[in-house]
Amino acid sequence: MRPPVCSFVLAASIALLWIPASSLCAQDGSEDQLGKPQLEKWSQYYLQRAEDYSLQRADDGKPLVLNPKPLMRWTNLVVSSDITHGECFVWTVDGRPEAFASLFSYNFNGQRRVAHAWNTFSGHPLIASFAGRSFWTPEAVAGDQRSDIAKSGAPAETRAKRLIQMRRLARQFTARSGGTNGDKELELRLLATPLFRYQGESDESIDGALFTFVTGTDPELLLLIEARQVDATSQWQFTALRHSHLTLRLWHDGELVWESLRDNYRNSGVPSGQQPYCSQHGVDLQPLLLP
Repeated sequence: MRPPVCSFVLAASIALLWIPASSLCAQDGSEDQLGKPQLEKWSQYYLQRAEDYSLQRADDGKPLVLNPKPLMRWTNLVVSSDITHGECFVWTVDGRPEAFASLFSYNFNGQRRVAHAWNTFSGHPLIASFAGRSFWTPEAVAGDQRSDIAKSGAPAETRAKRLIQMRRLARQFTARSGGTNGDKELELRLLATPLFRYQGESDESIDGALFTFVTGTDPELLLLIEARQVDATSQWQFTALRHSHLTLRLWHDGELVWESLRDNYRNSGVPSGQQPYCSQHGVDLQPLLLP
């Protein structure tokens, strides 16, 4: 997710807060190279950054609520050797995820250049702001972007059994990135444990879990699996969203069920700040090692 999709610089004074990092998973040797104290300081920074954003629905004005516990800590040493690292957060309405962000940084002219990448799962248009300035206004995610999962069976009656079903269904998907525009094609790895589990609180959404396919531990493709009420029956559906500038493809039981080509995404005609995926680089600069 390194190349910028839309870029601008926000100057802000960031106060660091203390949070424990014991629940976050540092992989790919990042802890050995950065050291645990630095990773904890970056966790503090990313959380403060996340808390400084304001998100709401554009139509009914409902605020999106930040889940203050990061969903994951990630690093990418597969396509980069400079310890690109970040953390992921989710914002909800009535418990259901409506926005997802990865806040990350990488080496840039002797400093750490901070970036953020956003996705919307919302059936409503959103307004995202920082320091009173709107920077992302995606349209609603249309219902036709959700697809039924073939041969998935009916959702189970209990929450525990539905989680077993969702994890089994997630394993039926495979994904790849690249393969166009001269980009190397890579097999993406599914993280078996969902990043976020929620109980639906609407008439349509019964239960759901957010999974991701990664390079290293860097999320590239998001997969939302939901039990939803459709007419008089409940059924399993999935929504796939890009979290990368590369071409992305998703298969279910060997059948291609979704793709997002790099050229189509970059040349869609939709302003970058209105797309369902928006990556913005240069939102802040920090020293290589936080004090």
